[in-house]
Amino acid sequence: MSFQKSKQKTDVSHPRFTCYRNNGHHSVSGKPVDFLKSIDELMGLDCNYKSNYLGIENHNTGKTIQFCRLEKDKWYVEVLLKVKGKWTGYVIWCYSDYEQIEFMLDLFFLELGWDDVMTWEFKEVKKIGKK
Repeated sequence: MSFQKSKQKTDVSHPRFTCYRNNGHHSVSGKPVDFLKSIDELMGLDCNYKSNYLGIENHNTGKTIQFCRLEKDKWYVEVLLKVKGKWTGYVIWCYSDYEQIEFMLDLFFLELGWDDVMTWEFKEVKKIGKK
């Protein structure tokens, strides 16, 4: 996939973005985050800890992106699909490298077409309300 790198490299902080993270060493939830802090959090994920993850939520749009670091430069990325603020049990997901993720996050914090950067697949992760 070919894409053009964003020229936006300054801090595009927005108080409506928060993150949650588990890195094996410690976890956080509801931490205010901006573009630069999200990159630091992302790069701090330990791929040797299988349950590592970072989630970033945009409270303006209700969109949430989650990342799991599989290898030094291989990531699993998913977007929770919600209806009226409630998770449906479905996600769109893909594998990616750092360069694409950095570009996507830049657009995510600018609230521009970030979801067009990746080639997503659709899947059901959890059956909501079913036993």
